[in-house]
Amino acid sequence: MEYLTKKDIILINQMTIKQHGGNFVPPFNFLNESTVDYLIEAVGGELFGTPVYPKISDKAGLYMFNIISGHAFQDGNKRTGLEVVLLFLKLNDSILK
Repeated sequence: MEYLTKKDIILINQMTIKQHGGNFVPPFNFLNESTVDYLIEAVGGELFGTPVYPKISDKAGLYMFNIISGHAFQDGNKRTGLEVVLLFLKLNDSILK
């Protein structure tokens, strides 16, 4: 399974704000950087060798929920959460129906 990196998520936020408007506070626009750090670890996490989030839909939901509700960035959290999920699904040959 392909996962997004912290750098990927930051870039998506930056591109989303550039394209649709909003505030980008350099260098990375973080409001809660720990939200993204946790997300990177949790999405692929295992407990006793068993994935904590076994289904791709669980992982996609985790990406979106944590970016949006965790207020990872100063601006553009909802747009970033959606774009992150769409890219994650595309990287793993899945689509939303």
